[in-house]
Amino acid sequence: MHDRMPMAITPDRWDEWLDPRNHDVEQLLRLMAPPVDGSLDMYAVSKAVNNVKNNGPELLEPLPPEK
Repeated sequence: MHDRMPMAITPDRWDEWLDPRNHDVEQLLRLMAPPVDGSLDMYAVSKAVNNVKNNGPELLEPLPPEK
């Protein structure tokens, strides 16, 4: 897992997260809880994702399993 993994918020909490009037740091931090088990797929991808010059759908392709 990459250390810059994006935050995952369920759709029912989007309004609360995006509300510009919400300045309650504790409440907002609670929204940043880890994703529910089974809600993310993790797989190895090419190291090409490490270069900001690279862009395209091929960066999302899983690498073949290691033998």
